[in-house]
Amino acid sequence: MSLQAFLQLALQTVLAPRDVARLLISARLAREALLTAFALVVALNTLVFAGMAALMPPDPSVAIGNLSPLAFMLLLGGSVVTAAVVITWAGRAMGGTAQFEDIALLLIWLQALRFLMQVALILISLVLPGAGVLLVIAAAVAGLWILLNFIDAAHGFGSLGKSVFVLFISLLGAVVGLSILLSLVGTSTLGLSDYV
Repeated sequence: MSLQAFLQLALQTVLAPRDVARLLISARLAREALLTAFALVVALNTLVFAGMAALMPPDPSVAIGNLSPLAFMLLLGGSVVTAAVVITWAGRAMGGTAQFEDIALLLIWLQALRFLMQVALILISLVLPGAGVLLVIAAAVAGLWILLNFIDAAHGFGSLGKSVFVLFISLLGAVVGLSILLSLVGTSTLGLSDYV
């Protein structure tokens, strides 16, 4: 995929997320291609994390700020897999039809968009430091909108209400999963020890 095609698909994801979800799912990528894409987006997001940590050191009182690039990579990879499992399971419990590979592919694409947004954030912050906050807020809102539509399209609900419920259940499951992952990578608190 060329850079121009990638950027066009990224823009289309914001404008028509259900159409993009159906397009991506219809590609029926082989498992090897899915694993390669997964490894690529995790590696790229880890590089951006390491670069941002070097340019703008994070607050050490927050657990994510204390993560090494390797720990971040494991946490990100684990959270994507956990989210794919939980969204698939919760959606199927609500009558959805998505396969694990469908949800995994859509989450991998979201991670590719996350990488693009973070690169844009770095570039904008160098030119207009205050504008970075607006980009983060806009990206969070757009990301939520895209994710809800992706869940709806993948599971065939025809209802964003069901997607909201699936996402809520998935977040509960992800919190449990991420708590376990954080303890495995050596981070036991989220910067709350000073206040407890």
